[in-house]
Amino acid sequence: MWGVGFALVEMRQRKLLKRFVATPMRRSDFLLALASSRLVLMVIEVGLLLSFGVLVFHMRVRGSILSVILLGSLGAVAFGGVGLLTACRAQKIESVSGLINLVMMPMWIFSGVFFSYDKFPAIAHPFIKALPLTALNDALRATITEGASLGSQSDGCWCSRFGAECRLFLRCAGFGGRRRLTLLAEAPGVEKA
Repeated sequence: MWGVGFALVEMRQRKLLKRFVATPMRRSDFLLALASSRLVLMVIEVGLLLSFGVLVFHMRVRGSILSVILLGSLGAVAFGGVGLLTACRAQKIESVSGLINLVMMPMWIFSGVFFSYDKFPAIAHPFIKALPLTALNDALRATITEGASLGSQSDGCWCSRFGAECRLFLRCAGFGGRRRLTLLAEAPGVEKA
């Protein structure tokens, strides 16, 4: 979210997006380039984190490394879509920072990133399980610590949630529909020059 949101808003502030619109490059190519650069960085980051865990804490990765990379990639694309939606509402770096914090803070607190979400009251569990970061955390934990395959995990709805967010990102990129992404060149409320 941070990489996509900040990059788009910064480019909008510096008027780079207007220049990109004037080139023959399609908007979908621009968004795919942005997403693929984030995916490459994500693979490196996940590799470093897993290596650190294995070397320092003697952690055993019981699941398939390919499954971990696939889950990380799906998560990166899904949260990139959320970052794209967040960036379309922000006009300045400061506002995108606040919006991303507004979206991510509940997920960090409730999704089991720092402590188990089982500690929360049972009435909050349906809300917590609906968060996309909860699905990603649960899927990664099951794969890494329990060795679960992607198809054998008890909560199979992570796939549908990530699929919906990935479709959202691809739709914004201009695939799968008539409507194109109109948020790139102009911030909301800014008149064309």
